[in-house]
Amino acid sequence: MMMKLFAILCIIRLLNHRVEATENPVYISCSRSTDFTANSTYQANLDIVLSSLLSNSTSQNGFYSFSAGHSPSDTVYGSFFCRGDLTTENCKDCVMNATKDMNLNCSGHRQSIIWTC
Repeated sequence: MMMKLFAILCIIRLLNHRVEATENPVYISCSRSTDFTANSTYQANLDIVLSSLLSNSTSQNGFYSFSAGHSPSDTVYGSFFCRGDLTTENCKDCVMNATKDMNLNCSGHRQSIIWTC
């Protein structure tokens, strides 16, 4: 992938056909090796990426990828992928919940991965 991935939001609906969008994440990983400060350019780019992911979570194909930033040290990458049998509304709920879980569990960390729903 990219030489430096600062944030990854990957949402996968796993295994169970009756999984609800409000379930706890299956997997959360936050890189402790690289952090960012609040109100930084990186934080602004992260907010843009998360907003874009949420805005596009009703996409018919259940996948979206986006990045924001101009310099390598402040660029943020994000994506989600919803399982094919997940409704558009449930995909949106999963993306929203994963975003909240990321902010709660990985606040201040440049790299995070969440598998949910």
